[in-house]
Amino acid sequence: MWAFIFVIVFLLVIYKLKKVYSYWKDRGVDYVCPLIRCFEAFSENIFRTNSSIDIIQEIYNKFPNNRYVGFYNLFEPVLLIRDLELIKTITLKDFNVFNAHSETIPLELDVLWSRNMYALRDQKSWSNDRAHLNRCLTVNKLKASFTLLQTFSDNLIDNLRTNSEGKKMTVEMREIFKRLSNDITAYTYFGVNCDSLKNPDNEFIHMVDKAMALPAMYGFKNVVGKLCPKLLKCAGVKAFSKDVKTFFTNIIMQSIKVRLKEKFANYDVISELLRMHNIEKLDNLDKDTLDNIIAKAFLLVFSGYETVASTLSLLVYQLTLNYDIQRKLYEEITRTLKNFNGTIGYNAIMEIEYLNNVVNETLRLHPPTSIIDRIATKDYTIEAANENERTLLVKKGTPIWILQKAIHIDPKHFPNPTKFDPDRFSNENKRNIKHYSHIPFGAGPRSCPGIIGVC
Repeated sequence: MWAFIFVIVFLLVIYKLKKVYSYWKDRGVDYVCPLIRCFEAFSENIFRTNSSIDIIQEIYNKFPNNRYVGFYNLFEPVLLIRDLELIKTITLKDFNVFNAHSETIPLELDVLWSRNMYALRDQKSWSNDRAHLNRCLTVNKLKASFTLLQTFSDNLIDNLRTNSEGKKMTVEMREIFKRLSNDITAYTYFGVNCDSLKNPDNEFIHMVDKAMALPAMYGFKNVVGKLCPKLLKCAGVKAFSKDVKTFFTNIIMQSIKVRLKEKFANYDVISELLRMHNIEKLDNLDKDTLDNIIAKAFLLVFSGYETVASTLSLLVYQLTLNYDIQRKLYEEITRTLKNFNGTIGYNAIMEIEYLNNVVNETLRLHPPTSIIDRIATKDYTIEAANENERTLLVKKGTPIWILQKAIHIDPKHFPNPTKFDPDRFSNENKRNIKHYSHIPFGAGPRSCPGIIGVC
């Protein structure tokens, strides 16, 4: 009897897997990752034996003439996009269809995840949040913050000089830049002075690191979430640990009290979040509204922290490998600062064209993410563009992955793509860069808001 039941169950599983993994074949789409390779690729990423960047690059190179490729994220069909014109269509022209991110973590797991601007699916809520956030990220706000940024930068230089005592020393630059990024974020968002350069074990940076350690369990949660999302919810699994949420709730609550008491008029993030929810008195702040504010502030802290630290450390790494570029950048910075009486301000930074080129080239080789994801919010048709394609109906709920890093190092878009060459982005050469071939912060209305007034 049990043997019969086992055989029936086994056959049902095989039928289900065959149905899932024939999805792209049935639609006439070139695809990668049949059953065995799918689990191999997925397990490589979970157990950190191979990076997702390498897996995506392998797929990208396998189909050099395709506009898109079918893929399976475990049991979920995903459409990989590698064509620049199609990227423009998805992120901009037909944004009304692809206006949300795919669900990397089940939204019902944690209110602090589901209510942040990245995870929001409701277009009206997202548009409202984005409009308010944009008021905090204007060029004028950036200009006004330069004195503060210079103070933190001077502290970094003084710290390095003091610790070196005039001698050579080995420094982990990524760790140094993490502390710098943490201090700027903590002070500008919450008015907290961490001084992580002198006190690297302070509680704020410890809690940010703990929250950023989310990917350590991401693989397991993702597998269970795709197999049985309700199981994670029943088990009480959360996106963030209790002590992390408690710490940041207290910090943000303290910041809110100060702003309401002193009636801050400036457009910092917390003040703008209070305006967004029409909170003028502490008595008007209920738990639901507080959760919304914390979720949005949470995301801004984490999205800027690791991105800034990684980009700066990789920039310094590339300058170390390329002394001629380092020297040229140093000379241009020195020459420009003389014209501004040695004062580092927004206008002075904007005058240093080569610095902008170096930053952009760093982001080309080392973008913050390897893919840009979207999800089809309604059925959508991709018309055939050549004789090797069929007209494709993209079903509602299909995840879309734009292969950002692979596009950045495609020799069709950037000759000698692995070479660090900031001159690609000079005023004379940047006109040769194809639209949507350099998208380190995404593209379209749902691109990263932090690029405003920067690049």
